[in-house]
Amino acid sequence: MSTPAKLIIIFLILWGLYAYLKRGFIIKKTSTMIVVFVLILASLFLYINKGPIYGLNELTAEYIPFQETPENLVSLRAEDCGVCHQEIYEEWKTTLHANAYNDRFFVAYHKKDNFDPTCFVCHTPLTNQLDRKVTYKDNNYNKPILTKNPDFDPKLRDEGVTCAACHVRNGIVYGPYKRDELNAPHPVKYGPKFRNKDVCLDCHQVKGKTISFTPSGMCSTDKELLNSPASQNYNCQYCHMEKVYRPLMAGFPARESRKHTWPGGYSNEHLAKALSFKAQPDGDDIIITITNTGAGHKVPTGDPDRVIELYFYWHDDSSEKALVKKVTFKRVVIWLPVIFDFADYRLAAGESFSFAFTPEKPGRLSVEGFYNVMTDKQYQRLVDHYDLTGDKSVIRRNFTNQDIEVKAPSYRWFSISLAQIISKLFESQNQGTDPPNNTHTTSATSN
Repeated sequence: MSTPAKLIIIFLILWGLYAYLKRGFIIKKTSTMIVVFVLILASLFLYINKGPIYGLNELTAEYIPFQETPENLVSLRAEDCGVCHQEIYEEWKTTLHANAYNDRFFVAYHKKDNFDPTCFVCHTPLTNQLDRKVTYKDNNYNKPILTKNPDFDPKLRDEGVTCAACHVRNGIVYGPYKRDELNAPHPVKYGPKFRNKDVCLDCHQVKGKTISFTPSGMCSTDKELLNSPASQNYNCQYCHMEKVYRPLMAGFPARESRKHTWPGGYSNEHLAKALSFKAQPDGDDIIITITNTGAGHKVPTGDPDRVIELYFYWHDDSSEKALVKKVTFKRVVIWLPVIFDFADYRLAAGESFSFAFTPEKPGRLSVEGFYNVMTDKQYQRLVDHYDLTGDKSVIRRNFTNQDIEVKAPSYRWFSISLAQIISKLFESQNQGTDPPNNTHTTSATSN
């Protein structure tokens, strides 16, 4: 049954109850009737919104079962994998995957969410990483049962999304190569999902709650791809795992591989590739167009709290800059009384947003871009109530600061410049000085 259908049924039940109570004179005063109705509705909303903000199913509530260490390997720990796969290990150590368990924002949010065990399904996915096993009473994901885990490895837990979380199943190391392409000392097998987006989406596509108005889910990257022109030939690895040619380990031949760095919203360089800017004169105006040319999903994507702010400035010959326009790309989610997408102001793949402005003087155009992980208010709440510590600067980063080339001068600018030249010529004659050699143009440098 669809979410709207469920809500309609709930509304009809409540309305029927209201009509019955009123008709039977069980409630005689309108004010009392309203209070009862509100209490019933509030109780229903509390029931709907209990538990995590995402829907619970086998992907968001079930951990990867206990994994045995493959033959000829010391352990499942990334540090042991790194003895042979040194370059890949050094890359992984720098990533948010490696820090998924100890990340200070995750630790604070986990406390805010009353230490919900389902958070670890993505942050420490292996049962081997859990100090307590998680099972569910009567297969009800809202009723977790926690018991001591005899297979718990604390060092493996601290590695967050470790190598084995993606690559090891049932004593075999899976990857993007066929068995006859390798000469590995441990069992290996080709995993088709390593050549498509499936390997990422277990965690990077999170469904919404059963009763909600978030049809794409709380983290909707996959749905954004499916609705994108880029989806036909798109693969997460194309952008987030750079292609390289290198040996998988020392002494082996070089082959096509991919970096294990996964740059995204926390990479200024990667963010700067997502958006392109174009400025085109149109009579007295300049039309500025922002296009998502670098991402197959919406910008920004992932966590609904993420926001991109762009500030466009006009610089005249006085070396001062004036704000032309602030443009914000974000997703607006209403959390209570039910979760629903109120508005979506993000740019889909290939989508553009344009606006016009009229410059008063010749000059140049620039843009300054900021990526916000969360708002200042959200950050302060985590500090005040959930023990968040550390540098605040990461929540708001300046990812681009560049000039935008204006393709050609407009007639109005030329007229203004000519008028200024003539004016200065008269001034120079009156003052007995030489006329200026430099005139103002409308071109700008593009970084």
